[in-house]
Amino acid sequence: MSPYELKMKLELADDRAKFIKEHSMSNKMNAIVTDDGHMHVFDNEGNDITKSVKSIGVEAFYNCTGLTSIFIPDSVTSIGRNAFSYCASLTNIIIPESVTSIGDCAFCNCTSLTSISIPDSVTSIGDYAFYNCISLKSIIISDLVKSIGNCAFFCCSCLKSIIISGSVKSIGKGAFCGCSCLKSIIIPGSVKSIGDSAFYCCNKMKSIIFKDKTLEEVRSIDNYPWGVEDKSIFKAEKDE
Repeated sequence: MSPYELKMKLELADDRAKFIKEHSMSNKMNAIVTDDGHMHVFDNEGNDITKSVKSIGVEAFYNCTGLTSIFIPDSVTSIGRNAFSYCASLTNIIIPESVTSIGDCAFCNCTSLTSISIPDSVTSIGDYAFYNCISLKSIIISDLVKSIGNCAFFCCSCLKSIIISGSVKSIGKGAFCGCSCLKSIIIPGSVKSIGDSAFYCCNKMKSIIFKDKTLEEVRSIDNYPWGVEDKSIFKAEKDE
């Protein structure tokens, strides 16, 4: 079946259960996600241009509530603002190594998303990128990410573990605020700034380990990003 015939079949099919979503990405493209999660992009003449797509645009799959999984083509270098926000049934997404940036609110309110691995190619995670992903349990942040945006993981209330790489230099305001199941975190020595309320309302936090800091340095840390009364949970690890 040619790409054009596939597109026509999608437009004419009565059995919509075979396909999750057909959604306009722009006035010049149509994106089709089949029930196995693979995305195909066509121009208005029915030509398959999937392999040439460089970005998932602003609100490309906004509020696609039937979308459960998606494989992003490895030609894509950026995921735009609100690209997958409010995809409430999305449980699985494969981000390829080609992606370098995840935009503001890209996955906000994806309330069924359970895990995410940020590939090594990504250097920035935008504000509110995973806001209110209440089913998210684990995050691995890649080795090239330099900044975690404001409220990036705000209210990810099931999040239990975070691995922050040694490349991260800044953690934005409210970045992990409301992560009420988070019990421990390691802050690498590369982190130079932590925004206000970055870890507020992490009520089960038992251990905060600061790499490359002395105990004296840790005790002088401003309490405001953490919202904890007992600073005994602050730990220091510095190689001699």
